Amino acid sequence: MKPSNTNMLKPGSNNVVIRNGQKGQKNPGKAAPAASHNPFGKEKTEKSALQILQETFVIGVRDFDYGVDVWDPLRREESTGKLSPGFKHVPHNVLEVVIEFATNEGKGTGRQCIPAGEFLGYVQVLRDIHESGYETPPEADRTVYVPTFDVARSSFAMIAPKKTVSDGKGGTKTIADPEAPRDLVSVRCVSGKGAKPMVVPKAQFLGIVEALELVAQNLEDHVELAWQGYDDEIDAGKIERPDNYPAERLEDSEDSDTDVADLDESDDAEEGTSESLEEDLESSGLDEGLESTDSGVADESVDFDGDEDEDADSNE
Repeated sequence: MKPSNTNMLKPGSNNVVIRNGQKGQKNPGKAAPAASHNPFGKEKTEKSALQILQETFVIGVRDFDYGVDVWDPLRREESTGKLSPGFKHVPHNVLEVVIEFATNEGKGTGRQCIPAGEFLGYVQVLRDIHESGYETPPEADRTVYVPTFDVARSSFAMIAPKKTVSDGKGGTKTIADPEAPRDLVSVRCVSGKGAKPMVVPKAQFLGIVEALELVAQNLEDHVELAWQGYDDEIDAGKIERPDNYPAERLEDSEDSDTDVADLDESDDAEEGTSESLEEDLESSGLDEGLESTDSGVADESVDFDGDEDEDADSNE
């Protein structure tokens, strides 16, 4: 038995539904009714790709999948269990500083995720797309790990905007508008099932490239800042250090601790040397007539039998 709040078409009608026992108009979709107005005086403003990028851009540490797709002749569909030979993804997650951003809002697009080590190459590919006149390249090989910049190069395509049409069964479907020009730049950074591209109007694409180039100029600083923030979370006990934490960073941390310890020992040794020197001076009597000042320099106001005063008088 269906719950009472399930939308159901009223028998014999194409435009009336029953919602909790109440009659109402059939959902018209996203389109606003004709001659509509908003009494709140608010208008929905469409954001540019650059604005969305600036609002969603983050640099942080998380697992990045360097896995590959392997052909599996015995692969079976998860839902039906039927034999369906095809590619099977073999994951390989590495803890990595990644750059994430989006340029679109809505279905059909997604956040882009690029490892910091591949970011410079990725940005260069986007620059090359613009400089080459937006020419579509060949596809990349799926059977080996393909860096994000190669995926971006091979996945690039100029596409047309989409529109919603009837599917002939009482519903709707989204298709590329055959009458619209192909003026949208579509680029993915990863391949495989579920990978979503960024889609940017051609007129706005260069602005995206230039914004990413600004980040690339100081990439090393951003990467170190991301690791520092991640390590702070570990030190504060907010997260546990994962098993795949980079070994080289652990070694650097241990070397740093050793350097600090050596510095402390050096300071202690210097203090001990200073104390022993004072003891030697006292035992030899060389410290007599010397008065230590706050600055650690011997007091120059020592009386040398009035010789200084006589020299001063003679100079006058």
